[in-house]
Amino acid sequence: MFIGVLFVTVGVFYTTRTGHPFLGMTKPQLFRVRNVLGPLMNALIIIHLAINWGIYRREIKVLLGR
Repeated sequence: MFIGVLFVTVGVFYTTRTGHPFLGMTKPQLFRVRNVLGPLMNALIIIHLAINWGIYRREIKVLLGR
């Protein structure tokens, strides 16, 4: 998923700057792919944070000395 988002981000940046297609994909096509991958990536990040919330809480306690 991360590689897909990275690929699309580079493609959008390149297409916006130059106006040329990025590996055969036009700017509207890249935006459509980004509109699918972006929310999926956000959902995976939220799931990851929820699963590991206990670990994060313990790390913060150790870092803050509480």
